[in-house]
Amino acid sequence: GTTVGRRQTNGLDALAKPASLELGTAFHGPDGAFSAGAGYLGPILGALDISRSATSLSGANWNTLLTDPLAAAPGGGWVSTLSADQLEASGFGAITISTARDLTLKAEIGQLNLPRLASLALNSQGGGVLIDSSVRLPGGSLSARSLRTGDVKLGRQVVLDASGDWVNALLDGAGSSAGTAGGSITLSSQRSVITGPGAVLDVSGGALVDASGTVRGGNGGSIVLSSGFADTISGETIDQSTQRQLQISGITLRSFSTTRGGSLSLT
Repeated sequence: GTTVGRRQTNGLDALAKPASLELGTAFHGPDGAFSAGAGYLGPILGALDISRSATSLSGANWNTLLTDPLAAAPGGGWVSTLSADQLEASGFGAITISTARDLTLKAEIGQLNLPRLASLALNSQGGGVLIDSSVRLPGGSLSARSLRTGDVKLGRQVVLDASGDWVNALLDGAGSSAGTAGGSITLSSQRSVITGPGAVLDVSGGALVDASGTVRGGNGGSIVLSSGFADTISGETIDQSTQRQLQISGITLRSFSTTRGGSLSLT
């Protein structure tokens, strides 16, 4: 992670660049194999579940791999796991996770809390992205993208909160407007974007009460929901028009601000 000094806390110096974590590569070429034109662009992460606590492969699976590294995967394929507890404790402010198959933020997490102005990008090349847990990243950016053939889904009553912070420098003795503006939320799929009932997307602006007592409001952020568009990373266009849906019935969208509201794009 990075350490914020007093001058940075008071907005006198720019914030340090956040520590970053990148797992997998967004596009692996046809079937993840090397080929002319597309090629092998990085390490392949098959499927990934992000759960509350760390998990490990069972002894039987490890024994099989140690005996035969080319052993066939279980019926559902190998699924890697990542701990939300470890992510929250790590201090990473820029997280990008890209899988070849399904990517799931599991409901058992409850809420994933990331630092102010953090960014979280969840990409799946050939599977779906399921966000079944709430996420809080004040003034930050969250994107979930299915790049080829899967859907992006948001679970029931899940709250994606990139709203700006409320900072009281008059009371606390220090503080700046960094992170008081609303952030951004993007859900994008070549096929469908489906949100569960009761889900909330919030990019409202916060505010700063400065040392003189003046209230300085943060602008609202942006929400983008798009489905059925071509894969811009690989350059391919896959016709999935018959499966295209933007299903957002029952969702709550927020971008309040004391200064300027945010933007909404539905495509």
